[in-house]
This record gives sequence, structure tokens and C-alpha cells, in this order.
Amino acid sequence: MVLMDVMMPVMDGYDATTHIKAHCRDRFVPVIFITAMTDEDSLAKCIEAGGDDFLNKPISRVILQSKINAFKRNYHLYQTISEQKRLLEIAQETMVNEQLVAERIHSNIINRSQIDLDCVQVFSKPSATFNGDIVLCARNPSGGINLLVGDFTGHGLTAAIGALPTSNVFYSMAEKGFGLRDIVYEINKQLAECLPTNMFLAVGIIHLDINAGRLEVFNAGIPGICLWRNNEKRLLKFVSQSIPLGIVPNYELSVEPEVIKVMDNDRLILYTDGITDLNNAHNDKFGDERIDALIVDSESTTFFDQLLHQVNTFGSIDNHFDDITLVQISCDKELRSSGCPLQDKDIRFHSNGNWSFELEINNSVLKHFDPLPSLVQMLVDIQGLNKHRSNLFTILSELYSNALDHGILMLESALKNTPQGFTTYYQERETRLKALDNQWIKIRLSGTP
Repeated sequence: MVLMDVMMPVMDGYDATTHIKAHCRDRFVPVIFITAMTDEDSLAKCIEAGGDDFLNKPISRVILQSKINAFKRNYHLYQTISEQKRLLEIAQETMVNEQLVAERIHSNIINRSQIDLDCVQVFSKPSATFNGDIVLCARNPSGGINLLVGDFTGHGLTAAIGALPTSNVFYSMAEKGFGLRDIVYEINKQLAECLPTNMFLAVGIIHLDINAGRLEVFNAGIPGICLWRNNEKRLLKFVSQSIPLGIVPNYELSVEPEVIKVMDNDRLILYTDGITDLNNAHNDKFGDERIDALIVDSESTTFFDQLLHQVNTFGSIDNHFDDITLVQISCDKELRSSGCPLQDKDIRFHSNGNWSFELEINNSVLKHFDPLPSLVQMLVDIQGLNKHRSNLFTILSELYSNALDHGILMLESALKNTPQGFTTYYQERETRLKALDNQWIKIRLSGTP
């Protein structure tokens, strides 16, 4: 503790106090001015210079002892707070390091995308270390693209936990060729079982097959899934048709994907509410209208940069309070592919023995069961044919769809020649599937060395 006079030779009490406080930095060293001055301006100057209290001359020993005792209590309180601050800083540093490690593991698990194409653009910015938004992308064996854009409740680590089961289900089922409806039901089942009741996943999932000109869309709670038909200069919007996933069991969830024809030069855009709900200084929301207008006015090569510029001009991407995600897919020849790339680690063995099996599917199963992923997986496991997975899937898919669509449902392929007819074809397919009665498909597969 320092008892400081004001009037001193060489350096006065004000400058001396300033130097002492600067020298002590984080240490608490109280300075009490001892002064004969009584005017308010002089006393205020003592405090402004860094003094903690003052005493007027002549000094009362009782008052001085009381102030010393009071500053002792303050000193011990300051020491306690400083120690707590030090422990908090250590805990915070440990927590940040653990979060960075966890975030790295989290990213490696969910970022297994097989798509590395210029025509697929992704922008994702979390509001915290962990991203509650997820973007998953994978090819299926026929060469089509499965894309999931999701937004979990909340932010940070809590919101990111659900991404792990979601990504495992998505990648595993997409790579095996399961349809969009099966993927949605399995993700919903996993999330409903593992998430607490106050957490859910708003999600948009699409299956895009440029080779067949077919787009399936399922929207369960995200604000933006749009298709810009460049040749017709028309914007199609896919509104939410279901509650988010992870809330109700599968038997209460309705999954009816929209199916439309897609053409070269079309653009598919998906985004989460981190963009639409972004507020500016006047508390206005960015909204869907600005995005719609920009989609219509811009080219595919400039849309991303223009939208992000508008968002930053409107508010600030760096000071946002929700995770932001934007995805654009330009439908062109770069997306045409023969299927999933072969992974050497998936090659198991080549069987030299004879084998065969037969599967009969009747009308009650035909309505909701797709046998193709299971059949292809059996061929891969039995015969070691993983390097032929894409071709096998394409051949079996063509045979099965011919048997079902034309042999049983009696649908005409000519319907799919126009965009409207394409939609009608798949709407009629769903209607006739539900009305099946006493029909069946029999599949027999055998292998001979």
C-alpha cells in the first residue's frame, strides 16, 4: 500500500501514481492520497490519476487504520478473483483445445464427400466452433448425386452431435444405392432414437440423376430448395412438405419426394435459414425475396459471389448468430458419370464356387421395398464383384424398373418426353403402386465360375 503526498519535489503525486499503477499492471497496489487540499477538482484529480482513496490532513489515526483494514479486505478479494480468473483462463484454454480436436474429428467423419466438381459449390460458415448445419454429398452406384443440406436445432457442439449418426446413415445407404425415401426413414429413425426431445433436424435431401434427367426432392423444414430452369427462365421452388426429422417415429412420418425432369443448364440451389434470418442494423431480415431475385438475374458462375456480397452488405457474415449454408449445383455434362469410384480397400475376394438364390416379391412388399441395394450388396459379398458395383446396379435397376413400371404398373415411357409428362409419370406411378393387388416379381441370380 502506498501513502502518497500530492506536492513533492521532482515529480508530483499525480505523475508518481500514474507510474506506480503502470508498473504494477495486474497487481493490486492501493494508493491513498494524503493531502491538505479540500476542493472537489483536486480530489477528483487524485482519483483520475489512479488513486484509490484520499485522506485530508491532519490525519486521523482511527480513520487511517479503518482504511487500511478495508483495503486489506479488498486485497484478499482481489487475490481470490485473480486466482479464479487464472483458473478460468486455463479451463477455457483446455476447452478450446478439446473443441478444436473434437471439431477436427467431427469434420473428418462428416466431410467424406465423393464430389469434387466445379459445378458443385458450397459455402458454409458456423456461428461457433462447431457447425450445426451439415452438407453431405455422395454418388450412388448408378452415377447419380445424393445431396443433404441440414440444420440442427441450436448452435455449437450440441447442434453438431446429431451430424454423426446422420452422416453415417447417409453415406452408407447412398453408396449402396438406397433410394431417397429409404435414406430419409433411416435417418429419422436414428435421430428419433438418440436425440433429446428438444432437438431435431430441418433438412433438404435431393437425388439428382443427370443421365436419366431425373430429380427427386424432399424438404423437411429448410427455407430454400430452388431449381432455376435456365432454358425457360423459370424458377421452381420446393416448399417444406414434412416436419423436421427426429421428432416422430417413422410410422407417423410422411415421406413423399417430388420428382421432376431436370435438363442441362438447370441450376439447383439449397440454403438454410442462417441467410434468410440474417438481421441488419434496422432489425430487418434478409428474406427469401432477395435470393429469388438474385437467382433470376445472375449467371451460375457469379451467383455465389453476388449473394455473399449482398449478405455482407446487408448485415455481416462474420458477425452472424446462426450457421449459414449455401449450395449450388449446375446441371451439366460434368455430372454425368458411370458411378461411384472404386475404393481398393473395398475389394474382398473372388469366389470360385457355384451359387444361386431366388427372391419373390409380392404386391404388399412391392409398395415399399426396393430390393436393388440388398441384391447388389449380396453379389459384392458373395462373388467379390465390388469393382463392377456400378454396372451391376445399372443392369439390375433397368431390369427391375422395366418389370415393375411396365410389366406390372403398365406405365408408358413416352409420358416422360416432356417436363410435365415426367412429373405425371411419377405421380401416376405412386398412385398405381398403392393400388397393387396380387402381383409379384421374381428374381433369380446365379454365379458360375
